[in-house]
Amino acid sequence: MRRYQFHIVDGVEVFDSLGATLPDDEAARERAREIAVSFAKTKSVDSPTKVVRVTNDAGAVLFRVPIRRP
Repeated sequence: MRRYQFHIVDGVEVFDSLGATLPDDEAARERAREIAVSFAKTKSVDSPTKVVRVTNDAGAVLFRVPIRRP
């Protein structure tokens, strides 16, 4: 199991200091999608630069998931 952090980039960056332990990158990508959908439902999404940025424990960016209206 690996630890992943899910940072919200929304004009400013909100760092995930706790993260989540998940079995693999695909599970982390799915969690990022869930976070993006949840965020889009509660916030005004009007910019293509809003993303969930997923990093590993070393801080390397693994991928970005756009936050869009459902």
